[in-house]
Parts: sequence; structure tokens; C-alpha cells
Amino acid sequence: MSVIQKIRTKYAKLAGGVIAFALVAFILTDFLTGNNGGLFGRDDSAVKVNGDKIDFIEYNTRVQAYETLYGASQELDENMRAQLREQALQDLIKEKLIREEAEKIGLTVTKKEENEMIYGQDPDQAVKTYQAFTNPETNRFDPQRVKLFEQQIDQIDPSGRAKAHWEEMKKYVVYNALPKKYNMLFNNSVYVPKYLIEARLEREEQMANIDFVSIPYDGNDKVELTDEDYKDYVNKHKKEYTIQVASRSIEYVPFNLLPSKEDTARALDALVAVKDDFTDTKDNESFVNRNSDVSYRENYVKKATFLSPYSDSLFGLKEGEVYGPYFERDNYKLTKLVDVKQYPDSVKCRHILVKTADRGREILSDSLAKLKIDSAIAALKAGATFAEVVQKYSEDDGSKNTAGEYTFAFQQRPNLSKEFGDFIFENRKGDKETVKVENSNYSGYHYIEILNQPGLSNAYSFATIEKALYPGENTENNVFAQASEFAASHSTAAAFDSAGKSGLVQRRFAENIKVNDFSIQGLGSSNEIRQIIQWLYNSEVGAISQVFSLSDKYVVIKNAGKKEKGLMPLDDNLKANIESDVRNKKLADQTIQKYNGKSTLAAVSEASGQEIKKADSFRANSSFTGDLGFAPKVVGYTFSKSTQLNTMSPAIQGQGSIYYVVPTAVFQDPYRNTDSALINREQIMMQSQIKNAMSGTITEQLIKNADVDYNVDNL
Repeated sequence: MSVIQKIRTKYAKLAGGVIAFALVAFILTDFLTGNNGGLFGRDDSAVKVNGDKIDFIEYNTRVQAYETLYGASQELDENMRAQLREQALQDLIKEKLIREEAEKIGLTVTKKEENEMIYGQDPDQAVKTYQAFTNPETNRFDPQRVKLFEQQIDQIDPSGRAKAHWEEMKKYVVYNALPKKYNMLFNNSVYVPKYLIEARLEREEQMANIDFVSIPYDGNDKVELTDEDYKDYVNKHKKEYTIQVASRSIEYVPFNLLPSKEDTARALDALVAVKDDFTDTKDNESFVNRNSDVSYRENYVKKATFLSPYSDSLFGLKEGEVYGPYFERDNYKLTKLVDVKQYPDSVKCRHILVKTADRGREILSDSLAKLKIDSAIAALKAGATFAEVVQKYSEDDGSKNTAGEYTFAFQQRPNLSKEFGDFIFENRKGDKETVKVENSNYSGYHYIEILNQPGLSNAYSFATIEKALYPGENTENNVFAQASEFAASHSTAAAFDSAGKSGLVQRRFAENIKVNDFSIQGLGSSNEIRQIIQWLYNSEVGAISQVFSLSDKYVVIKNAGKKEKGLMPLDDNLKANIESDVRNKKLADQTIQKYNGKSTLAAVSEASGQEIKKADSFRANSSFTGDLGFAPKVVGYTFSKSTQLNTMSPAIQGQGSIYYVVPTAVFQDPYRNTDSALINREQIMMQSQIKNAMSGTITEQLIKNADVDYNVDNL
């Protein structure tokens, strides 16, 4: 101790100088190597929105917050984590854009409003639905419980997880406050005048009769398409063929990690080695837990509900006998019959529940809960019906409408709390008892009565040792060597393509990969996927990657192409997609040319050899009729205000035909019933539809109009 004290007093300044020098050296080294975290120019943004950055730390903090929020109710797998990363990024972009718009119009959320959203009488919906704030007696949100929860949270959950979740929930409410308020401005401005509804209904109630000639396109096999035909079509449909977000495409060769013969032998040998001892042991639970990849679970099952191709063999065992090894669901198994008992196929029971705690939150002290359940039992003994007592005392809302009754099939027993399940299945019809339950979901007292137990039959208890079949280290090394050899010998686009065309390897494709994606179709979601996307956006088209390692495979990737924002390039892929439409347009033009100058249906019919047909009493709001087929342009022409009755239309292009039409009558549905009640309903429905559509559209439009630049290396 004296030596340490001497250093502190005598060499404090020297030590401080050394530390300061080390810090400067560290910063300079970072600067010189380019890893300076943004201090001297390195881009530490996750994304830039209209030139303003959202840095990686802010993005990563939001990701961790979402993982805390969502991870409390479910286990997060790689796919879910990828979705949360994507949601965090898009939410940050949305919030930044809305803040910019809100500043322009002076829209803010005050501290008082934020406080009301969390602690008020009518808070944010996320707070209202928070389980801890529900009054069990009314099953409604109780604002008094919010502050009480915060005061008691350390006692309710000493681990700190509940507190972390609640703190992130409050932040989430604040994050969303301004976007909600901004969207509400638009939602509250939505109004549909009644005259528009009346005009629409009147339009929809219009009907018409027409005569028409339909001429199928002709010369399909003789039409030659040029690049000019394709370009002309794309230019006339720019909106459909404009890329809003840049993307990349890949070709890849997978080298799948599959168990080898050696891996199979490893799993089988492990089971064969313990089979005799497994047969002899009396302590099945300890033996299974020492030798199995899956822990021992005590459970009785019936053959009728046991789904396995080995049912006959397993249920034919004698007590103490072992079956296997056998392969099922990716595992090799040894199964031993431990016990046989008779159990009912189902149990009908009724109960009264008084809780002491719900999801770690104390509701009632143990002594008061016991008094309450005893009072319920006393009421039953005094002559009250079970249904009356359930309504007054029970805290199981799910059974209040059934007088506390439930029917549980035998196979549901593992899903019940152990104490409840043990009582109703281990006892007999007519038995009744107070049972105390304690588990992670709730604690309390059940008063249970068994009403019926039909279908008494044998149930079997098995002990199973499982060994997973998975690729071992040697297998992984061999597959990696194959992938590495392929990458080295096919490092050019030509060599890669040649290998795929020869059939020596599987070649697969994935398109529309965006810079901010966290998954790739066919390859799934994982941290490694981001590495692939980073490589893809930092390489040139035609480049071949190193070997990438995924959970179940190695892959070698070719950068197969890129699409930048703007009008799609006229490449072979686009041509293939629009060829049918371009061909139809050219066929239609050729067909129309043949009948130029024909002014009557009779003349068109005679020249084309197609008969004059009729379509009667079709509506203005229907694009399909039995006589015409799908012909929305014909319907639109017929009901146009500029259309003249008994006059032939110009040529109208359909999907596979040209139409010439003569409207003979346009009239209102004689059975129309447009009353004020219908108009009011339609007005409310249309306003609701517009509001629902607007909620997502506003934000989408803001993002579409913004300059959003993702930093591929920091995502």
C-alpha cells in the first residue's frame, strides 16, 4: 500500500503527462490510419438526410433500445434483429424529416404534452396497454399505477430488466410524439363534401347499352421489335419504369454445410456407447442430463396424440427397455420407457382465482389473498352458485362467462401451471381443493373442483437422450477449402459464368438489394449479410468476392449488376419484362391502320370478318362485363361526357383486341336508392379510407422527395 501511495504523490504529474501523450498518440495514429471516428473527416454517419447526418452512435443506440423493447416479450432471432435494425434506421429518417417540416410551420411537442403522454389520464396508447398499469378489478388502464410502478420497480424486478424496458418505452413514446402530431394535422384536415359522394353514386348508378366489334390483334409472329420501339414505350411510361432507390444484384455459388458420414458416426457412436448403461440406470433424469444435448423433461403422453413415425416401436416397449438409436428431426435419439399410468383424455373443471402477483407485479399480499379465496369458499358453502362467486371473486376474466369452467385435453397439461395440472389430472371427479400457484406469469390461489374426467387410458413416460446431427470441425474445414479453391480458380466474371453454365456448381441469383437492406433473398438475415452488402456496394460490376461465411453455408459472390436512381436502362432484363406490352402496342397500331377510314360498325365488321355484338345494361363502375370481357377503356369511353350516342368511337386498344364501339343508350339504374343515410355512410367510410391511406403516404412522400444517402460501411 505504501508503494502505491508513494507513486500517487511523487509521480502524479509524470503519470498525467504520460497519459496525455498516449491519448494524443492514439488520436494521431487514428487520424493517420484513417480510423479517426469522424474527428478529422472520416464519415461516421449511418445515413445522411438532405446533407445532415444521423451518426452511427445514434443509430446503434436506437437499435439497442428496440431490442430492449421487443426482446421483453419474445426471443430475438437474427431475422427479427434485422427487422429491428431496419425499423430503427427508417424511424430515425422519418423523425428527422418530420422535424424539418414541423419547424417550418412552428409545430412542437411541449414538455407538458410529453408528460401527459406518459403520466396523464389519457396517455399514449403504448402506455395504456402496458400490462403493469391495468387494474385487475376493472381490466382497464389506471393512471395512478404509473407513478406507483416507478416507485416500486426495483422491488418488483431487482434484475433491472423491467426498469430498462419501461425507460425505453417512455423514450419511444416521446420519439413518436411529433410524427403523430404532424400526421394528425393532415388527418384532421380530411373532409369529403357530400356533393362528391352524390356525384360518385350517381355515376356508379349509370348504365349503358352498346353495339361493338372486337378485332383480335393480327400478325403476332410477324412483328419485329426494335430498340426504338422499346425506348418509345419506356418514355411514355416513365413513372412505371423510374427507379426510386438504387439497388444491386448478385449471382452466388453456395457451398452448403451438411453433416458428413464422420459427423453421423460421431452422433451414433455416442449413443451406442451409453445404451447399455441407459438401460440399467435408475436415475433417468441425471443420466439424460449428463449425456443428452436436450435436457430431461418429465411428461406423460398418449399414443393417439403422439406424432412420430416411431410411435409403434416406442409404445411397444416394456418398462425399462430402450429403443434406438433412431433419427428424427435432425437428432439421433435413444428412448427409454420409464413408466405407464392411466390418465383421462380430458378434464372438465371449474375454478376461482385470486392473484397475489401478475408478471412480477404484486397485486395482493399472500395473507389477504388467502382470506379472499377463503371468503369465496365460504360463500359457496352458504349456498351461492359457483357462477355468482366467480363473478364476485375470481380474477380470471377468461372464465367469467363460463362460470369458471374449463375443459383441458390431456396433451395440454404441459402448458398449464404445474400445481394446477397436477391437481386436475392426478385426482378424481368430485375432488375439490385450494391450490397455491407460483410461476413467472402469475402467483396466487386457485379453488378448483373437478367436474368430469372422460376417456381413462394408458399414458407413457419416456426418457430420451438426443445427439444433434451437425457438421463437425473437419466437415466445416473441408467445405471451406472447396469454397476457397473455387474462389481462387474462378476469380474473374468469365470464369465464374463458365463454371455456372457448365453445371459444375449451383448458381443462384438475388436482385433488388438496397444499400440499407439487412437481408438477402435466399441467404437470410445475419450480421454477415451486412458484410456481403458492404462488399457489394464497394466493388465493381463483375467483381468476384472472397469466401463469405454464413450460418449454414459458405458463399462466393459475383457482383452481377447495379441499378441507379432514374429511368431504367434499356437492358435485356427490362426488354424481357416489357416485351409483351411493346408487342401489343405495335400490333394494335398495325391493326388500327387496316381500318382507318371506316366510319360505321357495319363497314368495320365487313372488313374484319368480325360480327357486331351487343353489351347491354352494364354499369359505369364496372371494368368487366360478360359480353366485353375486361375492357376498362371501352367502359370509360362509353360513359364519357363527350361521347355521342349512335356514333362510332375511334379505335380503342384492349389487352388482345381493338374495339370499335357505338353507344346506343346511357341511362340511370331504375332501381337506384340513393337516400341520405347511404350518403352519410359513404361519406364517413371515404373519409376513413383517406385518413388510413394518408398515415403512411405522408412519410413515404417525405422520404421519396428527400436526399437520403446511406453509409454502407456503417450499417
